[in-house]
This record gives sequence, C-alpha cells and structure tokens, in this order.
Amino acid sequence: MRNCKRYGLLLLSLLVFGCAQSDKAGMQSATEVDKFLAANYEQASVVVIERFGDVEQKERQVIITLKGDNSFAYNSSNVKTGGRVVLEQLSQTLKEFPESKVFIGGHTDSIGSEEYNRILSTQRAEAVHAILVDNGVDESRLGLFGFGKDFPIANNDTEEGRQLNRRIELRITPKFEAFTQ
Repeated sequence: MRNCKRYGLLLLSLLVFGCAQSDKAGMQSATEVDKFLAANYEQASVVVIERFGDVEQKERQVIITLKGDNSFAYNSSNVKTGGRVVLEQLSQTLKEFPESKVFIGGHTDSIGSEEYNRILSTQRAEAVHAILVDNGVDESRLGLFGFGKDFPIANNDTEEGRQLNRRIELRITPKFEAFTQ
C-alpha cells in the first residue's frame, strides 16, 4: 500500500508538471538524461546535510527529502535558519541546471484535522518555493502541493514515525517528454 501511494505521488508530480518538451530537436538520449540525474544527485547530496534530510535518485528523478522538524518551527511554516541555508545552497545548484523542473510536496503527520494539515503542508511548500525564487530559481520551473497527512512514509502511531512524516519533498526532473534509448 505504501508503494502505491509513493507511485501515486510520483505520477501526480509528473502529471502536474508535465516535464515536457515536444520538439524533436530537444529530445535527449537516455545517456544524457542519466548524466543529468547523476550530476543533480551528486550536487544535491553535497548540499543536503544528513541532519536536514536525505537525497536519493529514483527512476528519472532526484528526490530530496527535508526533515520537517529540522527545517520548520513546530506547527509553523517559518523555515528555520539551518533549513534556509540548505535551501539557499540548493538554489545555486538548481540554477546550474535550468532545464530541470522541481516539484515541492509538503507533508504532515496525522495529528490534527485533515483541513489543518493540508493548509500547513501547503504553507510549508509555499515557504520553500519562496526561498528558491528569492534565490534566483525561475518560478516557471517550480510546482507545489500540500499533501497534508495523505502520504505517510512511517507509522503515525509513534513519535518517531510522526517525525518522519513531517517533511518536504523536492522532486527534480530533467525536462524531457521522450528520449531515445
């Protein structure tokens, strides 16, 4: 069930963003896409310190997960200093890859109402979006959504699980619709 939700999130991010380029002149080979992803992964890994989150390359995306408790004040969309520094550094990396798209997903734990969690997760995604734009990332490359408590990655019955569920996910995708093998 958890994998279905993850694939749903991946599908949603691709649908929301399109990550599309339709002209043949702009097609990228699979090798070019792989190089793009590897470079994004390596640079993002340098920026995201373990205390603030994790970086992984999954399929055709680099996924950066920022821990909510280390990045945001409790019950707030105010980004803490450490989280802001990571996002400012990440902005510099994103500017080096101007063709990529970035989808920002806000997530919460299950404490509180569904409406409250949806609003808080959206506000947190908007705060990340604002920092990236303020640091020179083109707004047209960014998309965001507040998922609230809908896509937990851990059990909400424990404090440790709830901490893991409070997060921001940034999905970096190269701009491509079709690529040659």
